[in-house]
Amino acid sequence: MVAVTQLVILATCLVTSTMEQKSMRPRLDLTPNRVGGTTPCKTKNNQTGICVHESACNEDHTILPGGVLDDIDFRDKKPCPTQGDWCCTVTDVIPHPQIGATQSEKCLALTDDVCPWCVLLYSVVDVKPTAIRPFCVGALIGSRVILTTSTCLKAAQKKMLYAQIPFSATPEKNYTIVRRQFHPDYNTGTHAYDFGIVVMESDVTFDKGKARGACIDFQGPFEGDCVGYGFDYYGTIISTFMTVKKNSCANNGNVADAACGVSTDGVCIVASGGPVLCQKNNKGGLYLMGLSRSMCDRNDQVTLGGVSLSQKWIEDELALMNISKDVFT
Repeated sequence: MVAVTQLVILATCLVTSTMEQKSMRPRLDLTPNRVGGTTPCKTKNNQTGICVHESACNEDHTILPGGVLDDIDFRDKKPCPTQGDWCCTVTDVIPHPQIGATQSEKCLALTDDVCPWCVLLYSVVDVKPTAIRPFCVGALIGSRVILTTSTCLKAAQKKMLYAQIPFSATPEKNYTIVRRQFHPDYNTGTHAYDFGIVVMESDVTFDKGKARGACIDFQGPFEGDCVGYGFDYYGTIISTFMTVKKNSCANNGNVADAACGVSTDGVCIVASGGPVLCQKNNKGGLYLMGLSRSMCDRNDQVTLGGVSLSQKWIEDELALMNISKDVFT
């Protein structure tokens, strides 16, 4: 039997797939632990399951961690006593989606600070079509995967999460997040290995050609003149030039994969999860070498994390989704 707390986390993350719908819906009760405890049931395939809200299940009757079905998707007669519930099984391992590279071209190293593959992340508590402002930034990998921080994912762990790509062909489209993955060595206190991966429900499209996401440089020294990204009050992506130095900023501890960025711009605007790009040795263009782990402090300093020590985890996760290295290196 799966722990009730785990089911609550799974259930409260569930969202609808019709993000563009403008009408407001009442908040859904997705909590499986009704009064008297979890209700066991049998699926129509005669498998043992539990009763959860219908939008927590796919058509194979498996509980989903991200939620992709609309709450108006009614089905056959339900074997659960509560109106709106559905009998679903629970799987211990959620398989990686098989994305591949059919919708992606080779990654794009930037020639200036305009970032076409920068992503804005939004979170809301209720099942609503929009949020007012983004709360984190990320980097698009290929056509559907986003690299951000585990801290951003932790902040939205019990919330609906979706993404927008302002420089895509559909800049205002809301892409529902259907999978979230924390770095296994992520430390919430020190922010060591503060990297996370999320997967969108569909591929991003651009005006010209297939999707071209970030180019990652795992080997280059994460220091020198770089550029970071955040957003302003209106949700517009803003770049900030900075000088990156090894080790954490003052009073932030000694973390193995940490670095410190000091703004060289008049205004420092950097958001958590924002990509940090530096020039790769002997090659033109700006490559992703780290992510921001904080916003700018009063001294215009930003705590950063380099990707080099997380190379194996990032490459392994992308390989499990059938994404070749050509897509991001």
